[in-house]
Amino acid sequence: MRSLQKNKSSLNDLQDRMFDLLKIVSNVCKEHDIEYWLDGGTLLGAIRHSGFIPWDDDVDICVPIDQYSALLDILEERFKDNERYSLMYRSQGKSNLYWSEYFCDMSMEVMDRTGVRRPCRIDITPMKFLSKNELDHDNKMTNTAAFYVLGIVKYKDFFPSELLNDSLTTSIHKKGIFLSKFWKHIEGLSKSKERTCVTYSYSDFLFMKNRRNFQVSRIYPLKEEVFNNHSFSVPSDSQYYLEVLYGEKYLELPPESQQKTFNKKFLFSSFDQSSLSLKNYVNMQIKSFYMRRQKSYIFRRGISTLRYGGISVFMKKLTSLVNSDVRH
Repeated sequence: MRSLQKNKSSLNDLQDRMFDLLKIVSNVCKEHDIEYWLDGGTLLGAIRHSGFIPWDDDVDICVPIDQYSALLDILEERFKDNERYSLMYRSQGKSNLYWSEYFCDMSMEVMDRTGVRRPCRIDITPMKFLSKNELDHDNKMTNTAAFYVLGIVKYKDFFPSELLNDSLTTSIHKKGIFLSKFWKHIEGLSKSKERTCVTYSYSDFLFMKNRRNFQVSRIYPLKEEVFNNHSFSVPSDSQYYLEVLYGEKYLELPPESQQKTFNKKFLFSSFDQSSLSLKNYVNMQIKSFYMRRQKSYIFRRGISTLRYGGISVFMKKLTSLVNSDVRH
């Protein structure tokens, strides 16, 4: 708890800025009849604390996929000449690259535990709606998309294994083609009577544990819940929603040793550096896939060499692979 207490004033500043971002997005949604709801730790904070979890340093909301682009269009237009507020990926021409968009306040940055700096932001995640007949196809598409973003495979049964044999250069080329195809796929999964399941754009492929899909009937009709003395939209059955995410004991506080922020430091930044830092962060995220994929490729080729050529040949081959793939 010492680190939390040490950074408490800065954490409060961060929460204040994220709360302002949340109010902006909520007001835009209400003005334009766009549905949204609080998600994750933000919803848990609303139910358990009537506001932020004391150590929480992010905000999450969900928007139906058929209204997601409309919301981003409005935010982009409203803040196109604003030096403080910005959409992260759209501002850099990289929309539909990842599983969500981020609405940022460039007056403050956070540094995570690995030393990476990024702007204060809230996560806006598109939600797709599925019928039972669409689940298997969507799982295959989403598993491949997660591989191309994270460089890992969660469910082998839903993954075209031949992609693992691609060279690094081929894999990078295929990534752009597939993600464009994937977003066209999920944009077609809007709410309908036949689609009784709802889940995140990347389903549960970004989490280590398995999570079942939500039932549409347990989310709609949306209702209001108090968060920091303001009302925001939440699922109709928030208890069910939080049990899917966190289990039946979600109302219990975690052990004190786990009451930690995700980020290590909270830093104030000047507006004149905002566009540069945002561009750098987006480019860094793009490169992170290449680095993961490169490591996976080198490891796979290296193990094959070790198996058939012995340790001395393995070390020579590994050095050659590293030097070769770095040039890509």
